[in-house]
Amino acid sequence: MISMPDSLSRSGDLSAIARKYPVKGLDVGTMNLVSATDIGGKELELRKIRHVFLEIDRNIFAEKVFKDQKIKYAEINSRLFALGDSAFDIAKRMNTTVKRPMKAGVMNYSENVGEIILSVMIHSLIGGAREGGEVCCYSIPSDPFDAKFNVIYHKGIIADVLSSMGYTPLAFKEAQAVVYSELAPEQFTGIGISFGGGMINVSLNLLGRNLFDFASIRGGDWIDENVAMALDLQQSRITDMKETEVDLLEPKTRVDKAMVIYFKDVFSYLLKAISKRLSLSLEKHPELEEGVTIVSAGGSVQSRGFIELFREEARHIRFPVRINDLRAGTDLLNTTAKGCFINAFTKYYLKEKNERR
Repeated sequence: MISMPDSLSRSGDLSAIARKYPVKGLDVGTMNLVSATDIGGKELELRKIRHVFLEIDRNIFAEKVFKDQKIKYAEINSRLFALGDSAFDIAKRMNTTVKRPMKAGVMNYSENVGEIILSVMIHSLIGGAREGGEVCCYSIPSDPFDAKFNVIYHKGIIADVLSSMGYTPLAFKEAQAVVYSELAPEQFTGIGISFGGGMINVSLNLLGRNLFDFASIRGGDWIDENVAMALDLQQSRITDMKETEVDLLEPKTRVDKAMVIYFKDVFSYLLKAISKRLSLSLEKHPELEEGVTIVSAGGSVQSRGFIELFREEARHIRFPVRINDLRAGTDLLNTTAKGCFINAFTKYYLKEKNERR
């Protein structure tokens, strides 16, 4: 059983412990980078940068224009790159598609500047360690069951970036971070799902202990790419519409209807995989028969009608255990970063308690 400081809000010595054992949480997502840092009191400071970039022709955009308009950018080997939301906005105006340091949930090996861009973005988000050895717990995806690659190289690259900034890196599975952040009322028992841009990650926990985890490459980008291909539209435009306009419950436009088709396909595909693994876990852990809660977080969950459509598809799946609840997380884009912070903080909270005995 995980012992935690009352969801990080009612522990009187939270700040003192955090100062003694400073930690940060970092969600290294395909769509966004999100950090969680203790700033004293009861709150975490949460910061976010969209995890995209776009190379800019210097003949069209002078560096001075970037500075004057406060556009986030980086210069690498005399090449100019817009970063984050700035890159996304420029791409929409130019009717082109942004690039990502990551693809399918891991480092994009085809982008020769991807690792440098990632390093620049992480540094702009969390800065260097406040003191030597400060722990930064960062999210990593699980190995996908429907693609032939693993996350070892990706995990090592991020660890190297954080080490170069003075941090002690601590890797944590993305979906388990969702459990830590959202399932305290259920004693950290249930299924956390992170619907990320590159992959969907799943983790089943029993009292905070991971029983299984896996990932699928059919994440938000996969949906956007297929909708864009089906309708002959730019993927950046589809992503923007998914985040701001699409209604999955009352689809009216061609984009709405295409989104529903692909979301339902992903839901069915994912729920069948979860049901299969639940059956195997039930053999060793009969206590799961009491039922589990499923909680979802991530950028795709922001789509209007997402959780209702997910529940509808779940009704068509025969699960080996009762699903007590299927809900969205409370802070969709920040959930993983918070869970990473909780993981790192809890280790030192427990260490502090043990030292006092």
